[in-house]
Amino acid sequence: AQILFEAAETSRKVNVSTFINILTTRSGPQLSKTFQNYAAISDITLPKALQMDLKGDIEECLIDIVKCAWNTPAFFAEKLCHAMKGVGTRDRTLIRILVSRSEVDLKKIVEEYQAMFGRSLQDDIVADTKGEYQKVLLGLCGAQ
Repeated sequence: AQILFEAAETSRKVNVSTFINILTTRSGPQLSKTFQNYAAISDITLPKALQMDLKGDIEECLIDIVKCAWNTPAFFAEKLCHAMKGVGTRDRTLIRILVSRSEVDLKKIVEEYQAMFGRSLQDDIVADTKGEYQKVLLGLCGAQ
């Protein structure tokens, strides 16, 4: 946590290579503990520190790694919401997340979605899809 703090907040520019090294070589539990310790020594969150100094693809990539390691169900709930937001559905994103997480932690993601957005994932799927495709997605999500 101290190394990340120094890489993000004590110099004029974020030390990207330090972030890449730590975020790509540590386990989920190690990262989670690191982020907790970071929160204890910093006035701002790690994603906010990254947003302040980074832009573009590297910013998105590092922030996604942090968000996923910090709270995996919330990370995927946010991605699902964005996949159905606005005009059109980002079907590849929707399918990829629902299928890949269906036997891992999809139930937790469904619960987190409800907590974060105040509506059920199933209701948003019904509003955004139709037909057999909708039935398959709802089947993956499970009953409300």
